[in-house]
Amino acid sequence: MWWRCGLALASAGCSWSPPNSWGASEGLGYLLIDGQQLGKPAQILAAIVIFAILGKTTDWLIEIATAPLLRWQDAFGRQGGAA
Repeated sequence: MWWRCGLALASAGCSWSPPNSWGASEGLGYLLIDGQQLGKPAQILAAIVIFAILGKTTDWLIEIATAPLLRWQDAFGRQGGAA
């Protein structure tokens, strides 16, 4: 479960910021690109952490929303994800 946070941190700079860098003048992607261009490591780290928190929160909300729909599956709720 916690490995997803690592993936979120690793992919935050790659998947979310390029679309925001194409002419954006505000938003998290802009702050990330701005921090990279101006050499502000604290700003870069803060943007990546916020991306990770947003990603983990979204993952959690989707899991809660789909739980009633997936109760019929035998493997639902097992640790490890193997069916």
